[in-house]
Amino acid sequence: MQTAKEALIETALRRGEGYNAIAKELRVSAKTIAKVAKRMNEVSPKQALDMFEKGISPMEIVKRYNSDPKTIAEWCQAWVTMNQQWEAGRKYVKVEHIEE
Repeated sequence: MQTAKEALIETALRRGEGYNAIAKELRVSAKTIAKVAKRMNEVSPKQALDMFEKGISPMEIVKRYNSDPKTIAEWCQAWVTMNQQWEAGRKYVKVEHIEE
């Protein structure tokens, strides 16, 4: 969960402010700013699954987000497995639209 100060750091980083200005204004360390900056660039499992669905390769996701290759490979394998199971199940069961 993001703290109020981390939200302010993220806003400042998005505006393009430098680490020194943020550290001085918000009275935080460069280490804290770097931690927030790193988290801003991380890919979430949902984002990764959406990218796999669009045909973006796991390698591209690793490069684009500087992600851990092992984690992305695990998410990709899970995505492939889920899709295979879904397709196999659709052959034998008529799937009806479910209203939410």
